[in-house]
Amino acid sequence: WPDEWQGRYESVDSILQVVRVAPFTGYRFGRVRVAAGPHLDIATLALHRKLDMVDTQGAVRLDLGGTGVGAHAALFVDASDSLALGFVAKSRTVLPLRGNADFETPDAFTGKAPDQRASTEITVPDLFTAGFAWRPSARWTLGGDVGLATWQVWDEIRGDFSDDETPDNVTRPAWQNTVSVRLGAERQLGSRASLRGGLVYDPSPAPASTLAPNAPDANRAGVTAGIGLRVRDDLSVDAFYEYLHLAARRSANPDSLDATYGGRAHFAGAGMRWRFGGR
Repeated sequence: WPDEWQGRYESVDSILQVVRVAPFTGYRFGRVRVAAGPHLDIATLALHRKLDMVDTQGAVRLDLGGTGVGAHAALFVDASDSLALGFVAKSRTVLPLRGNADFETPDAFTGKAPDQRASTEITVPDLFTAGFAWRPSARWTLGGDVGLATWQVWDEIRGDFSDDETPDNVTRPAWQNTVSVRLGAERQLGSRASLRGGLVYDPSPAPASTLAPNAPDANRAGVTAGIGLRVRDDLSVDAFYEYLHLAARRSANPDSLDATYGGRAHFAGAGMRWRFGGR
C-alpha cells in the first residue's frame, strides 16, 4: 500500500514467502504407485506499518525468518485403462520465525520502542487433495481434483518483542478451512500437439469479520488455457495462460477500515520437458 494511505497504521506491506524442498521416494505395485518423503519449508516474513504518535507518526519494520519440517505422501491408482485416481497429503509445518524489529519514533518514544529482536510463529496448513484423470477417447483427457486446506491453524498469531517495554502484538485472523475445486480437459491435435483448458475455484479462508489490509483476501475463480507441442521424441514444450478473478468482498471487521477488497491477476508461463533416451 502507499506510505501515506488511510490504513497505514494497520499495514503498508506484508510479505510472506515460503520455499519448500520436498524429496521423496516411490514404488510401484502393479497398478498402484505410492510415494512419500519429508519436506523442509524455508520462510521469510517482512512487515511494515506506520505508528500513530498522536501529533506525529513513526514506523516499524519486521524482517523475520525460520524453517520447519513436515512430511508428505501420495497414492496413484490405475483403476482401469481409461481411469486413474490420485491422493496427496501434505502435513502442516510449524515455522518459528525470528529476526529484527526496526523502529522509527520521535525521541520521546525511543525508550518504549527501541530497535530489538522479535519473534512469531506461523503454521503452513495441512493440504489434502484427491483427483482423477479420465480418457473417454484416444484424443480427450478429462481431469479434476478437490483440495482441503486446514487454514483453521491461523486462529491466533502473536508477535513477541524482546524488550519488556514494547507491547506484544496479537492478531486473531480466525481463518477457516477451505475446499477448492479444479477441472481441466486436454484435446490431442494429431500426434504432436495438444490444447488444454481448465477452471478453478478457491474460496478465501478469511471471514469478513477479520478481513484487513494486511491480508486482503477474496474468493478466487479462474480460467486457464494452454498448449503442448512435442518437438521431437525426447523434447516437448508447454505454455499456459491463466486469468484469476478475485471477487469483491466488503470488510465487516470492527477493528479495521470499512473497505471492499477485490482484484484480478494474469499469469503466463512456459516449460520444457526432456526425456532421456526418448522414453
